[in-house]
Amino acid sequence: MTETDVLIVGGGPVGLSLACELGWRGVRCLVVEQGSEYEENPVAKVNLVNARSMEFCRRWGIDKEIRHAGFPDDYPMTVLFATSMRGKLIARIPYPSMGEQQPHPASPVNRQRIPQSLLDGVLRRAAQRFESVVAWFDSRLESFKDLNTHVEADIVRNGKRETVRAKYLAGADGAGSRVRKALGIGLTGEGDIDLSCGIYFRSRHLWKHHAMGKAIMSILVDRSGMWANLNAIDGWSTWRLSVYRDVDPAEAPALVKKAIGGDFDFEIRAVNPWVRRAVVAERLRDGRCFLLGDAAHQLSPTGGFGMNTGMGDAVDLGWKLAATLQGSGGPKLLDTYDIERRPIGERAVREATVNFRNLKNLPTYPWIEDDGPDADAKRAALGEKFVKTTRAEWDSWGVQFGYRYTDSPIVIPDGTPPPDDPMVYTPSAHPGCRAPHVWLEPGKSTLDLFGRDFVLYEPEGEARELYGRDYIVVRPDGHVAWRGDRRPSKEVWHTVKGN
Repeated sequence: MTETDVLIVGGGPVGLSLACELGWRGVRCLVVEQGSEYEENPVAKVNLVNARSMEFCRRWGIDKEIRHAGFPDDYPMTVLFATSMRGKLIARIPYPSMGEQQPHPASPVNRQRIPQSLLDGVLRRAAQRFESVVAWFDSRLESFKDLNTHVEADIVRNGKRETVRAKYLAGADGAGSRVRKALGIGLTGEGDIDLSCGIYFRSRHLWKHHAMGKAIMSILVDRSGMWANLNAIDGWSTWRLSVYRDVDPAEAPALVKKAIGGDFDFEIRAVNPWVRRAVVAERLRDGRCFLLGDAAHQLSPTGGFGMNTGMGDAVDLGWKLAATLQGSGGPKLLDTYDIERRPIGERAVREATVNFRNLKNLPTYPWIEDDGPDADAKRAALGEKFVKTTRAEWDSWGVQFGYRYTDSPIVIPDGTPPPDDPMVYTPSAHPGCRAPHVWLEPGKSTLDLFGRDFVLYEPEGEARELYGRDYIVVRPDGHVAWRGDRRPSKEVWHTVKGN
């Protein structure tokens, strides 16, 4: 029998993020993943690590590795709207390349474009650098039992059954989560808001086959409305055409040609149909078992909130498991995982669904491909509307940095209203919010003061002005638990640690 503290079911980006967080804290964990360690998967569901998630990666010491993982520094993050890549341009939203962007004003880092094939590799290597982390690939969870004092799980590894005894189990095993189903946890929300299909294809330097220039995403509109978007996966040869309907594999080549506007050289790699959902698990904890990532919430990719919300789950759950296992967390601490993270999942689902419907629920445009000044004027007006209505998808800084735990029992309110705008992030040390970033010296942020344990921070200068109080208690995840102008009492410490 193999023994560990935390059994993580699922070795995708979220499960590996939890392994990194636990490994960074010295907690024993075992990751069980069905796929092979070096398997190449042509289907890339993840393309972007947002700025908040990059802060977590900075904590684990891998932000530079992700930053330089291979996506071209000079590829612009431009978004455009067009009838096809050789057709009529409707609008263009220019954004700088990864090499041109500076750290976000509210952070020591910024978001980073990276295809999942590269991200998985970085996270696998990072997790396994920690001595307390073990990863089993080509392995699957067959069954498990919560025995109140521990969890026992049957794992099939390389064709042989093994038993694992763990103090806790974390299900990061995707939308069809075996863990969630075994626990009898249902999903609430809209289980089917759209049927889509990702057509993955290769074409080196695709931009040489059209005159639109390089763009990270091109949203395509024909006479019937928006029908697809073209996404750059690796910035030079791999692309995904996402069609907003089911697709027969036999018609995939014709749809790719329609998107570009004619013949060109390409190779279809995969045709991947999927259901766009807007659901959240009814609960994220059941005894010694927890859900995170797609097992806990499933949402439209419009905005890039899915995996990044899962990485937030991993950090929240990780520090609480570590505190409980290492004796510093109180008996109520693990209960707050569901209390804190389920509303964040619901918020991400809501914002992503709004973003998608802003794109999809539009009228038909019989004139969209016409020539002449009248059609040109209509396209220009439509382009302005597209830019305005889709801005929240590209600039959702409030969703990235601004989520907060104001209703948590381990956060002590101070009577002030919290900021809340999905697009605009307002730095605030309001209890429950992410502790704001301030440069203390070159290369050192206030965020670098937090992480290993609870921190009592006495800000000075610019930080004091931004934090708004003389004393701040910051949790291990970097969120403010309490603030005041006198040192916190024993009762404050007792509360914020979940006693």
